This record gives sequence, structure tokens and C-alpha cells, in this order.
Amino acid sequence: MSGVRSMVGALSGLALSSALVFLPSAPSLADTGDQPDATQLVAGLAASPDTEAAFAALTPAEQAVVLEAAQVDHVTTTSDEAEQAAQARAMAVAGCYNYTARSAFYNSFGQTLGTMWTTGQICYNGSKVTSAKFVDGGGATQFIGWSYAGRTSASAAVSGGGGYAYGAYTFRFALVAGFQEPIYCARVVGTSVAGHGDTRCGIG
Repeated sequence: MSGVRSMVGALSGLALSSALVFLPSAPSLADTGDQPDATQLVAGLAASPDTEAAFAALTPAEQAVVLEAAQVDHVTTTSDEAEQAAQARAMAVAGCYNYTARSAFYNSFGQTLGTMWTTGQICYNGSKVTSAKFVDGGGATQFIGWSYAGRTSASAAVSGGGGYAYGAYTFRFALVAGFQEPIYCARVVGTSVAGHGDTRCGIG
């Protein structure tokens, strides 16, 4: 495992963009004598005109490196102290506040594959939440091969004394056909006292 971890250490900084240049004269990954590291493997797949065929041509060990580096291991809410401070200022002067919940998903090496965010508006009267509104949301990716496919759904409502606003966002790993196309959520949960975020999809 330590060998695999070292192979993916430099990969998380790469993203699919016009800034990346792949040399067409580079030898086929499957034909090289030494097993390349994960950066070379995934970059080689991205440069191939037929990524599925290129992936199939890799050795089982090389395929395992690619899939392990790109596989989602866990999804968590990320903290945002600046957002919490902005919420506190808004609550001090009005009966409504906006809160942005942020989430991210990672591979087993702790590298960020993608992120998502939802901004919800919570309104209250005294200690009672009176309304909740989905304001906006979206996603982005930080790992080569992954892309953000768009918002799948969004909703907001008051339930059980709290206000909820969530967005569901679709991501796609396209280097290997049919490998992964998950949907993840970022949700705002608010009361008259404070708001916070989680990764649940739904109201209540």
C-alpha cells in the first residue's frame, strides 16, 4: 500500500484543463518496461483518443492503481469559519440569513476529488423558523478524469422546527466508461439561532 500511496502523491494537483500538455510521442503505457506511477497512468489515459481501450490495455496492477486513485472513499462536510461569521452578522440585523454549506469527496489517500456547495436562506420570527429557500449551488472537481455534470435536484422547506435547503450534484469519472457517476449533496440546516451544513439529501 505504501508504494501505491507514493505513486499518487503528486496527482491531486492535476486537473483537466487546457494548461495540461501531453506529448504524442510518449510511449504506450502498456509497452513500457517499468510500471509507471499513477500520474503517468492517469495522464496517459486522459491523452488517449479511446480511454476505454487504453485502460483495457493496462496490466491488472496498473488498472488497480488508476481505480484506487480515482475511487471515492468518503464524503464529508467542510467547515467554513468565514461563512459562519457572515451568518452571525446577518442574523444580528435581520430576520433572515443566508448560509452556504460546503461538502467534498475524497479518495482513500485523503486527496480531494471534487467539491459541492449549497446556499440556503433561513427566515425566522423570534425562535420560530418561518421559511427556507434554496438560493444557489454547484460543484467542481480537483482530480484529473473527474468532471462536474450539474445539479440534479434542489429543494427547501421547514420541517420539525428547522429550515432545510439542499442541492444534489452529479459528478462523473469519464476515463473509464461506466466506472462512476455518483450524486452527492450539500445541505443547509438552520434554526433561529444558527445554521450548519451536512451531506444529506432531503428535508427533515
